[in-house]
Amino acid sequence: LMSLNLKNVLLFPDPAFVLLPEECSLPILFKNGNVIGINLSNYVVGGDNLNTEFGLEVRKLIDYIISNTDLNILLIPHVLWKGQDDRLISHEIISMYKNDRIAVLESERYNYEQIRYVISKCHLFIGARTHAIISAYATCTPAIALGYSVKAKGIAKDLLLDENLIIDSRNFRRKQLLESFVYTLAHVEDIKLHLELTIPSYVKKMKNLKKEVFEILNK
Repeated sequence: LMSLNLKNVLLFPDPAFVLLPEECSLPILFKNGNVIGINLSNYVVGGDNLNTEFGLEVRKLIDYIISNTDLNILLIPHVLWKGQDDRLISHEIISMYKNDRIAVLESERYNYEQIRYVISKCHLFIGARTHAIISAYATCTPAIALGYSVKAKGIAKDLLLDENLIIDSRNFRRKQLLESFVYTLAHVEDIKLHLELTIPSYVKKMKNLKKEVFEILNK
């Protein structure tokens, strides 16, 4: 095997961290109290409805929020491509619950910067798509990542986040998502403070990218 020269390998945050939120009008749900933002994908849930193993965990979570809190739920589709359209499962949930405390963001009317702004106004966020979770982290919004990829787990590790804040949707135990939500809800202020102390220096690394690349090229 050829040996690798790791001196020429640089590690930087995802460029999406530097995207600034763009202020926009918020769904009426925000006027009625604190909002839990939830982004789901067919990759994480295992289909476009909640009739899957992980889908049942999502149902337990929604049932708990509706029955035991006064929080509202905003489903936030983040990817709208054919075959990966987050709107499908979001509207399936709306049809299933028919509850005025649950709504879907009309994401096709917003650009990514505006969706980031909406996420930043959530009391806490639960996200399947990596870039949706990055929007929460970048705006210091307490978040639970429903990630199964190395990338999702790696970002949480880079930010020194508690293991309760990431759920592997391919390898989970029953009620783990609900327990993670209860933990996050109880520690919202601590998590927010941790992100506020961590994110600025983390994002600053991205701003040094050009400088460090040129230093390697000039050696």
